[in-house]
Amino acid sequence: MSCNLEVDVNGHETFFVKEKVVTYFSGRFRKLFEKSTCRGLKVIFHEFPGGAEGFELIVRFCYNGGRIGITPSNVLLLHSAANFVKVNDLIDQTKVFLESIHQWSCRLSSSLSTIWFRDLEFLSVELFEKVAKTMILMKLDHETISSFLNYYQRMKFRSLSSSGKCKFIVIVINLLCSLDGIFFSFRSLCNMLQVSFTLKITKSSTKKLECLIGSRLDEATLDDLLVPSPPKKSHAYDVNLVLRFLKTFLEDSRKHLVLRRLKKVAHLMDLYITEVAPDPHLKPSKFRALVFGLPDFARDSHDRIYEAMDMYFRVHNYLYEEEKMKICRVLNYDKLSSDSLIHLSQNATFPAKDKGQFGMNMQKVKKCRKRQIKAASAKKFDVNGSNSGRSLPRLCS
Repeated sequence: MSCNLEVDVNGHETFFVKEKVVTYFSGRFRKLFEKSTCRGLKVIFHEFPGGAEGFELIVRFCYNGGRIGITPSNVLLLHSAANFVKVNDLIDQTKVFLESIHQWSCRLSSSLSTIWFRDLEFLSVELFEKVAKTMILMKLDHETISSFLNYYQRMKFRSLSSSGKCKFIVIVINLLCSLDGIFFSFRSLCNMLQVSFTLKITKSSTKKLECLIGSRLDEATLDDLLVPSPPKKSHAYDVNLVLRFLKTFLEDSRKHLVLRRLKKVAHLMDLYITEVAPDPHLKPSKFRALVFGLPDFARDSHDRIYEAMDMYFRVHNYLYEEEKMKICRVLNYDKLSSDSLIHLSQNATFPAKDKGQFGMNMQKVKKCRKRQIKAASAKKFDVNGSNSGRSLPRLCS
């Protein structure tokens, strides 16, 4: 039997195969030729998974009577190619292999995982989605799947068109909703958010992405939060976005509160509030929402909050006393250092103080100051005495 079928694979390579051999195993070929009586058949495939290598594996499977060596490095390529041309026997074999893999995938070395990923760099965005979904269905280790998503993004994202980037972001967002997202790079999430501002990402996908970032807010840096405000907004930074991040984080924290994570977010928010406080266009309602965003126990000190308030009041010197008082209610005087309390007592930009609570704290400050002065004097006397050449030897301790 002569090779009567010409197959053009992605415009890169041409194969000549026996039509009866491939149609026996391939549902796609079978459908193409079931009513054909022509000679000199030709098929052109675009975006065939793995290009010539992928098609060659399919041909080898067909010519070997439905048998081929399946390994960790070729299983996903075989699975993708088999799905493309509907070779059901090979699809079943790769599924069985993948099911056996998921039991030990968590022990895969990073080098073996990288080999897998390199074999899948050829995937189009559409096929990338199918392969990732197959990994999830086969219950592969979430860390391995997330590493694959990270790798594909790192290697392919920049070369994608705008529509391809948009499609990729939506696909990854939806995939991460089915995974334990902690294994996916937080930096990649932030980068995707930055890119999404210039692409036409649906509101629902953007909201999901914000939730993914917000749930891991303790991993963010100040630069991650300093997102410019949307067009036609007067304030410098997108405060509403940060408030949405914070809301998501707190909602997640109610399910499983980890105080260490909460304190990290509190420190981050204090840095952010200090950064945005000098913005003359930042409304009092937004500033108040920021300072009241976290519970009191999240902060060990209120010094940074006080500094941010002081800066905000100096820039927004038109505020009424009542507006200032609403903001000042967040201050816990017990968590202010003695230096901050003394500064506050002399600060003309702050509203009339709560004389009871503030007065009690000032009494503590005065006592503390007296102790500090006494301790400093005693230390100075001790140092001067020990440095004197005529001092008597110390006979007791």
